[in-house]
Amino acid sequence: MQTKSKILEDIAQLGLGGLGLMKGIKQEVKRGIKAKSLSSDKDSGQVLREEFRIFTKIIQENKIKIDELERRVAELESTK
Repeated sequence: MQTKSKILEDIAQLGLGGLGLMKGIKQEVKRGIKAKSLSSDKDSGQVLREEFRIFTKIIQENKIKIDELERRVAELESTK
């Protein structure tokens, strides 16, 4: 009887190990798909939403600086 119990324990352990392995494979596949998706987006010339937000912020900051410089140039030109 002890032998059957040991065999069943071994089978259960193999099953649990297999489930853990399948979970790991599933995560790797998901990561691979996401990486490929991001890669193909970049290859196609599309930008990601986060990149778009960053570029928009940079452009807004530069617009403020340009407006300030134009104001200063106009001020300097008017004092001549």
